[in-house]
Amino acid sequence: MNGQYKWELHAHTRQSSKCGWMDAEDVVKEHIKAGYDGMVITDHYNNANIERFYGTPLEQAQVWTGGWRAARAAAEGTGLTVLFGLEARLQDNDNDYLIFGVEPRFVLENPQLNFLTLKELHALCHAHGAVMIQAHPNRKGCSPAPWQDVDGYEVLNGNLRHDNHNDLTEAIAQAHPELIYTAGSDYHRVEDVGTAPVYTDRQIRTGRDLVRCLREGAFRWDT
Repeated sequence: MNGQYKWELHAHTRQSSKCGWMDAEDVVKEHIKAGYDGMVITDHYNNANIERFYGTPLEQAQVWTGGWRAARAAAEGTGLTVLFGLEARLQDNDNDYLIFGVEPRFVLENPQLNFLTLKELHALCHAHGAVMIQAHPNRKGCSPAPWQDVDGYEVLNGNLRHDNHNDLTEAIAQAHPELIYTAGSDYHRVEDVGTAPVYTDRQIRTGRDLVRCLREGAFRWDT
């Protein structure tokens, strides 16, 4: 038994990620069918994605939250907990950062957060009590960010269409065991369900619950 509760920490919707294939409602249905207790919607927050939406930066950010809002509505009354998150990309490279433990106001109050430096984004996350994890740091086109500037790395990315070189990220984990290491399917299509779930014995209802779980290492996954 891996743990009482099964979670997805890296999932995208078609409403808010242009690379997503599945509507938020179907994302929720597939994860319920696969026995998940909770998931974090981490739609892409980067120039190419946000600029698809019309309006000011704030108006664009408001539209962008639609994927999470639709997923939360679809999960109401089902027993599946849907939390808000994001996968941010800054201006200097193609690295992506998963942010956990925030609410939509984090983006609505900082709609141009993708123009910050890495250090500035990390500091902003900490000011909100959030955790910032670099997604798939060894995927082609990406490179591990300085360990001092993140809270950890996604050591197991289950995306079936990329060579994520998870073994190289595992080597970072061996060198810096004090950081947080997560797993996630990087869900975009139906076949991605269940490729990298995490398990915990804790019931998680809020972003704060999730952050506490991550910081205390109270979760695990199958390798």
